[in-house]
Amino acid sequence: MKEQPARAIRRFEVLILRPLNIAFLVALIVCIVKTAWTLAVVIFVCSFLIGIIGQSLPHRKKQTFSELANGKTLPASDGELSDDDAFALGKAIQRLSFLIGLAGLTIGWKIGLHWYWALLLAFGSYFVVGLFAALLASKSPAKRQSNKMPLGVPDWSEEEKKALFSDGKREHKPNGDSEEE
Repeated sequence: MKEQPARAIRRFEVLILRPLNIAFLVALIVCIVKTAWTLAVVIFVCSFLIGIIGQSLPHRKKQTFSELANGKTLPASDGELSDDDAFALGKAIQRLSFLIGLAGLTIGWKIGLHWYWALLLAFGSYFVVGLFAALLASKSPAKRQSNKMPLGVPDWSEEEKKALFSDGKREHKPNGDSEEE
């Protein structure tokens, strides 16, 4: 049985990686037609690196080359996102953001922007893509689960209660005589 990805990983793969890969391939064709060879090489490398990011997702690591080339998508599982899957998704989002930032820097530089505008474009695209990818990959707003929310009062054992509150009886012992002199 094939390992099914969690919904967050499936969303990231289908809504972020595939459209970006298609956009980079279209931009590659435009750069080749316009004879912008340097930019075409950068865009080709970015498209290749997006494929590497997609292959590094946990459910893709166990697939063979022929299964990856087939392009079939496995249905997403409704289970919780494990810690390893969440870490892998976060790493993929960070790598993608860094890649888009570098692509933005290169594209800004090649179209003739000043260095400070190209850097602003790179940093802006880094943060926007990272935020956008994280929002699309995250679950819909969580349902409130009041039974799992701690109320702030721990469950103490009887021994702990006795140690903290003695036997439950409060006695007031004055320090001195309470009679007036």
